[in-house]
Amino acid sequence: MTTARPHCYRCDKPRATCICERVPQLDNRTGVTIIQHPRERRHPLGTARFAELGLRDVRVIVDVEGRYRGNVAPMQFPKQTAILYPSADASPLPAASAPNAPAHLLVIDGTWHQAKTLYRDMGWLRNYPHHILNPEAPSRYRIRREPDLSYISTLEAVRLAITELEPELRGVEQLLRAFDSMIDQQIECEKNATSHRSRSQRRYTGFVRKPRALAEHFPNLVLLYAETVPEPNGTTSHVRSNEPSRKTLGGKRRRVLAYFCAHRLRDDTTFERWVTLPDGSVPSAVLDATSAPGRARSDQYVTFDEFERGLSAFLREDDSFAAWGENSLRWLPDTYKQPAGRAVLLKAAYGSIRSGQGSLERIIERERLTARPCPIVGRGGQRLSHARAICEWIHTRS
Repeated sequence: MTTARPHCYRCDKPRATCICERVPQLDNRTGVTIIQHPRERRHPLGTARFAELGLRDVRVIVDVEGRYRGNVAPMQFPKQTAILYPSADASPLPAASAPNAPAHLLVIDGTWHQAKTLYRDMGWLRNYPHHILNPEAPSRYRIRREPDLSYISTLEAVRLAITELEPELRGVEQLLRAFDSMIDQQIECEKNATSHRSRSQRRYTGFVRKPRALAEHFPNLVLLYAETVPEPNGTTSHVRSNEPSRKTLGGKRRRVLAYFCAHRLRDDTTFERWVTLPDGSVPSAVLDATSAPGRARSDQYVTFDEFERGLSAFLREDDSFAAWGENSLRWLPDTYKQPAGRAVLLKAAYGSIRSGQGSLERIIERERLTARPCPIVGRGGQRLSHARAICEWIHTRS
């Protein structure tokens, strides 16, 4: 068994090649939102993480399961937002003093093929002014080949745009020098490689790719659990405006929320609601499984709109989130899923460590984990208790 290498979960690199101390943080006035292709999220040579480390006002949203594709913008962006993309009608980036100079930039992160795919499928991007950059030199990204000499990496594009819009901002060149040193270090590591290992040997057996929510933000963790039921016939369900339709998926009816609970670990506060269906009823099977016998429950019945307002009041700006299945994360407001890494799917996180899968209960048994009781009773509390055991198990691994 190969000994695990210490890993830095801030820059997502081995400790031996950690770049955190080299990257300055710049107080940029122009906000940046990076729209990242999911295949680029954990790429060891990606540059979006540099932008996250080096800029104060930046966020990365990852297009997991195509949730940001469509014609409706997934969130509100500031006024004078523009996108950096070489479309046919794109114009050069205005000077900082120009009245139409953007105050916020959208940047697509991925290979050029991935970027074209995201742009094609995200119709809402076409609502913003398009700008192009005119780099004076080829990309310095020597470890990933660009399809054209005029193409540059995500970090270089952001750096060039910020320089144009904020010429007075100090430290931009230092950020680029840190980028150069990372590339030099990677090239040197490749030169010093003593053998070509097979794919099965490449990964260190003790190395764990912890999601950022479980590595950096574990103290702020909130566990989530939701239950849904098939949408009643002849009703209009509560579905977010930017969510793909599921009415005819495999001939099955779309599912709607019936129950939701959350547990904030640091202070043991909880949130629990039974949500009335679009026709005003409450599924008795869900109610019985998530409640304690004889418990007064009438005050817990709420409409979907009341549920959303209550959940928003419960959530805090510094919360991070974890749930076993995607269904539970689905009902979390999009604004609380960003920046990237704030919400973690435990099923996927566990799968990156163990090849075998199974139900949550089976995995608790397989790993011989101890599930501590949750303040919430019934099936919801049991699932959150098991989810907490999985979170702690992943968090404490090297």
